[in-house]
Amino acid sequence: MSFSSPFYCNNCGAANQRQANYCFYCEEPLFAPAKETLIKQRYRLLGSVGQGGFGAVYRAEDTLCGNRLVALKQINFSLLTAEEAIEAADAFNREVLLLSGLEHPNLPCIHDNFTDAGHWYLVLDFIEGETLERYLARMTDGRLPREEVLDIGMQLCTVLDYLHSCEPPIIYRDLKPANVMRTADGHLYLIDFGIARYFKPGQARDTRALGSPGYAAPEQYGRAQTTPRADIYSLGALLHQLLTGKDPAHAPFRFVPLHQPNGATPDRLQSLLLQMVEIDANQRPASIAAVQQELEQIIAASRPLGSLLCTYRSHNRLVLAVAWSPDGRHIASGSSDGMIHVWNAETGQCTFTYCDPFKWYAWSWSLAWSPDGTYMVSGSDDKSVRVWRVGNTETA
Repeated sequence: MSFSSPFYCNNCGAANQRQANYCFYCEEPLFAPAKETLIKQRYRLLGSVGQGGFGAVYRAEDTLCGNRLVALKQINFSLLTAEEAIEAADAFNREVLLLSGLEHPNLPCIHDNFTDAGHWYLVLDFIEGETLERYLARMTDGRLPREEVLDIGMQLCTVLDYLHSCEPPIIYRDLKPANVMRTADGHLYLIDFGIARYFKPGQARDTRALGSPGYAAPEQYGRAQTTPRADIYSLGALLHQLLTGKDPAHAPFRFVPLHQPNGATPDRLQSLLLQMVEIDANQRPASIAAVQQELEQIIAASRPLGSLLCTYRSHNRLVLAVAWSPDGRHIASGSSDGMIHVWNAETGQCTFTYCDPFKWYAWSWSLAWSPDGTYMVSGSDDKSVRVWRVGNTETA
């Protein structure tokens, strides 16, 4: 049974045709005030937050845990064909099996799963935010700044590496913007493990061809068993979309070179992404950890470098400590021969030198100025602390 622009029942959540006056499933009036209904005598529905392939996702309160916000995923089997019901049950059981044993900052926690007449439910952390798909749709040109894309890439590498490091490895298989939740501060979560699977050594190919066109690697179409390199392909397709604004579903397996204004996309990043989406899985990076390492190096290379203003040279031994004067006009430095120099920060000229002629072997490990800049204190490895009057070589 299919509906266009369905109206959802306040009582049971079933989807009804717009012209209906009563819910076909629970037979309650569709336009009557909503009843106070607790699912499993525990979960209070607060509203629908989305529709999946086989059901709905609700924002709910867990009344037994201080009204903690949770996400309640519901499958309504009365709306599904026999084939859809089998597929929905398989996806539900797979998600429960996989998520129950996982704990990671970029994954939602599963709290409960249960059934009632005609429905199956999965209770997860409620993530306050929006999917990466919706976030991307709000961008004027459908793409994001390179720095933000690199941060997204690093977060997704972290969680994928966690999944791939499980025993046996977990292959996510459905990485796309719609399956990534983003909070207001940019923290990401992988959601929907409906087609994720354990890697099975020795298996020639996947049992079923599953995946999202444009993001799914070629081997997900029945050519071979999916390995962690299938997720590398999907991540490459996703990052390419974020940088170019081009949806890979419109031209699967075809990725144009990256061109951004003012040379904003370095050749190293372009080479990495094109390697990640190679048709031949053996030509892709060996692991998601290798991708993460390369992204880290790209990020480090893109950071602006500081400019060397000046160099001060007068010490004969190792320099151990430096300190700015309160007014920012002088710099003090101490070395392993007990010498302390005070420099003019603007000219680089050494203006004062302090030392104890009887303690030349005492290393000057630390330095500090008094708040008014009149005195300076030094700490040495001879277990002594010396206070100097600035501009006078006598100790106070």
